[in-house]
Amino acid sequence: MNIPKRSPSFILILFVVLPLFACAPTPTAQSPKNTQEQTTLEPSTTPTEIKLITPTPTDLPRVNPSSTPTASPTATITPEPQENTCEEEICYFSAHFLLSRPIGPQGRDYVDPSYRYGSTQNGLRETHHGVEFVNSQGTPVLAAADGTVVFAGNDNQTKFADWLYFYGNLVILQHSFTSINQPIFTLYAHLSKVSVKTGDVVKQGEELGLVGSTGTAVGSH
Repeated sequence: MNIPKRSPSFILILFVVLPLFACAPTPTAQSPKNTQEQTTLEPSTTPTEIKLITPTPTDLPRVNPSSTPTASPTATITPEPQENTCEEEICYFSAHFLLSRPIGPQGRDYVDPSYRYGSTQNGLRETHHGVEFVNSQGTPVLAAADGTVVFAGNDNQTKFADWLYFYGNLVILQHSFTSINQPIFTLYAHLSKVSVKTGDVVKQGEELGLVGSTGTAVGSH
């Protein structure tokens, strides 16, 4: 019987393919013990799903546009009763506002906001040592409280500020308040006229002089 001869290429392929199968790693089943240890020692790294809660319309407070808002009863603040009452438009009590305004109601009795105490008008002027009541020349200047005149005149010879003749014609009062354990002084500067003299005892609202622009002043005040 004739046996067909095998092709050499066929035999070469068998020898090449078989080693490939022999080198492939054979998977082995993990023992139950190793599986248990891995579960116990290593926490699961699977990311936990985070659910975002979106409020539904029923979760939000409803506002009726047509309804008139009303204040909650808990937000109502009842003012405490005051022992002192005043029916005048402007008044002060004995325990407050120790100093009154140095300008009467016939003039401008409010502080000029453009050059307040301690300000410099954005660096354009010297630091302000006081406050200004801008008024026409000759407007009466009044004592802010009861006191004694400790100086009345001008500062040509005596320096009361950064340089001589800083305030021009001025009056200085010394006040004694029972609620303050030290003397308080008020200074009225740039006067066109001084109406009192040193040593005078004056009452609150009494005329001390007239508005002017003496000393270092821009405009009458």
